[in-house]
Amino acid sequence: EAAARDVMDEFVARSRTEAGCVYYGWTKVGDKIFCREGYTDGDAVLAHLGNVGSCIGKLLARPCKLDRIEFHGPAVELEKLKETAANLGAALYAHDSGVQRYEKA
Repeated sequence: EAAARDVMDEFVARSRTEAGCVYYGWTKVGDKIFCREGYTDGDAVLAHLGNVGSCIGKLLARPCKLDRIEFHGPAVELEKLKETAANLGAALYAHDSGVQRYEKA
């Protein structure tokens, strides 16, 4: 975590400026860090990736390893992410059921 702290903080600062970001943060478990984030829709995810793209490179230039990227959401929104997900080697998972308590502004 120490090797990545400044970049983690930059991710948070950049994400804080995004209108479509519902939540964003980091969790540490042992020697692993996890990024948990949520967006209003697929377009907001794409905007986020454009906003933090340089941070990803900075993080991976450190002694950090990216285990996986997953996108979860409604199938119609995941459709917007197919090309980007393929380029990132990310998995797409369509929601089966659940509840959401936020609305688009």
